[in-house]
Amino acid sequence: MSYRGIKGIVQIVGGGLVTAAGAILIALQWGNHAEFSFFGRNYSIRFLPQGQTTDGINTAMLMLASAVGGVAMAAAMWLLVRGILAVRRSRANKTDA
Repeated sequence: MSYRGIKGIVQIVGGGLVTAAGAILIALQWGNHAEFSFFGRNYSIRFLPQGQTTDGINTAMLMLASAVGGVAMAAAMWLLVRGILAVRRSRANKTDA
């Protein structure tokens, strides 16, 4: 196998693992609830009986983590597509030779 093919497989595995990790993280967080503030007004996503309070989350950290996660997922998908294209090119060149 050529260098391009091996490089493509490494890119596919790397991008696939990061994408799978993101999907698993989203699936595991699906049932959790959070609270946030929108221009000073507090909103609660939790449905609690009257009179109960909950500890909030740091919204700035949540936004920062979301931004970093979004960039990481975009890079992983880009890496995955580049890897697929590299493997396809490697296979096409192998059959031509």
